[in-house]
Amino acid sequence: MQWKIIHSILEEKKDNCVVMATGYGKSLCYQYPAVYSGGVSIVISPLISLMEDQVLNLKMNNIAACYLGSAQTQTGKVVEEIISGQMRYGFY
Repeated sequence: MQWKIIHSILEEKKDNCVVMATGYGKSLCYQYPAVYSGGVSIVISPLISLMEDQVLNLKMNNIAACYLGSAQTQTGKVVEEIISGQMRYGFY
Protein backbone atom coordinates (compact mmCIF):
# COMPACT_ATOMS: atom_id res chain seq x y z
CA MET A 1 0.00 0.00 0.00
CA GLN A 2 2.89 2.41 0.74
CA TRP A 3 4.31 2.29 -2.78
CA LYS A 4 0.86 2.86 -4.29
CA ILE A 5 0.54 6.05 -2.20
CA ILE A 6 4.09 7.18 -3.02
CA HIS A 7 3.48 6.54 -6.74
CA SER A 8 0.28 8.58 -6.56
CA ILE A 9 2.19 11.50 -5.04
CA LEU A 10 5.32 11.41 -7.21
CA GLU A 11 4.07 10.17 -10.57
CA GLU A 12 0.41 11.15 -10.65
CA LYS A 13 1.02 14.42 -8.74
CA LYS A 14 -2.01 13.84 -6.52
CA ASP A 15 -2.58 14.95 -2.95
CA ASN A 16 -3.36 12.03 -0.64
CA CYS A 17 -5.20 11.58 2.62
CA VAL A 18 -3.65 8.49 4.22
CA VAL A 19 -5.34 6.85 7.19
CA MET A 20 -3.55 3.73 8.43
CA ALA A 21 -3.25 1.87 11.70
CA THR A 22 -0.20 2.28 13.92
CA GLY A 23 2.78 0.42 12.57
CA TYR A 24 1.61 0.27 8.95
CA GLY A 25 4.27 2.66 7.62
CA LYS A 26 2.62 6.05 7.27
CA SER A 27 5.96 7.76 7.87
CA LEU A 28 7.43 6.38 4.66
CA CYS A 29 4.39 7.65 2.75
CA TYR A 30 5.03 11.28 3.71
CA GLN A 31 8.80 11.31 4.23
CA TYR A 32 10.01 9.61 1.06
CA PRO A 33 8.21 11.84 -1.49
CA ALA A 34 9.45 15.08 0.09
CA VAL A 35 13.06 13.84 0.32
CA TYR A 36 13.01 12.37 -3.20
CA SER A 37 11.43 15.41 -4.85
CA GLY A 38 12.94 18.14 -2.68
CA GLY A 39 9.44 19.30 -1.81
CA VAL A 40 7.56 19.92 1.40
CA SER A 41 5.32 17.51 3.28
CA ILE A 42 2.67 18.68 5.75
CA VAL A 43 1.30 16.08 8.16
CA ILE A 44 -1.75 16.58 10.36
CA SER A 45 -1.68 14.54 13.55
CA PRO A 46 -3.57 14.78 16.85
CA LEU A 47 -0.64 13.31 18.80
CA ILE A 48 1.93 15.86 19.97
CA SER A 49 4.31 13.17 21.24
CA LEU A 50 4.27 11.51 17.81
CA MET A 51 5.00 14.85 16.12
CA GLU A 52 7.89 15.51 18.52
CA ASP A 53 9.32 12.05 17.86
CA GLN A 54 9.05 12.39 14.08
CA VAL A 55 10.68 15.84 14.10
CA LEU A 56 13.50 14.62 16.35
CA ASN A 57 14.22 11.65 14.07
CA LEU A 58 14.20 13.80 10.94
CA LYS A 59 16.52 16.38 12.51
CA MET A 60 18.91 13.61 13.57
CA ASN A 61 19.12 12.77 9.87
CA ASN A 62 19.81 16.41 8.93
CA ILE A 63 16.34 16.93 7.45
CA ALA A 64 14.68 20.24 8.37
CA ALA A 65 11.41 19.61 10.20
CA CYS A 66 9.13 21.38 12.66
CA TYR A 67 5.83 20.88 14.39
CA LEU A 68 3.09 23.18 15.50
CA GLY A 69 1.35 22.16 18.71
CA SER A 70 -1.44 23.84 20.61
CA ALA A 71 0.88 24.97 23.44
CA GLN A 72 3.34 26.83 21.18
CA THR A 73 3.39 30.61 21.17
CA GLN A 74 5.38 31.36 17.98
CA THR A 75 2.96 29.82 15.50
CA GLY A 76 3.53 32.55 12.92
CA LYS A 77 7.28 31.85 12.84
CA VAL A 78 6.74 28.12 12.31
CA VAL A 79 4.26 28.71 9.48
CA GLU A 80 6.64 31.22 7.85
CA GLU A 81 9.51 28.71 7.98
CA ILE A 82 7.37 26.18 6.12
CA ILE A 83 6.10 28.66 3.53
CA SER A 84 9.59 30.03 2.88
CA GLY A 85 10.98 26.54 2.27
CA GLN A 86 13.27 26.46 5.32
CA MET A 87 11.50 23.32 6.52
CA ARG A 88 10.88 20.09 4.59
CA TYR A 89 8.25 18.73 6.96
CA GLY A 90 5.57 20.46 8.97
CA PHE A 91 3.57 18.52 11.52
CA TYR A 92 0.27 19.96 12.78
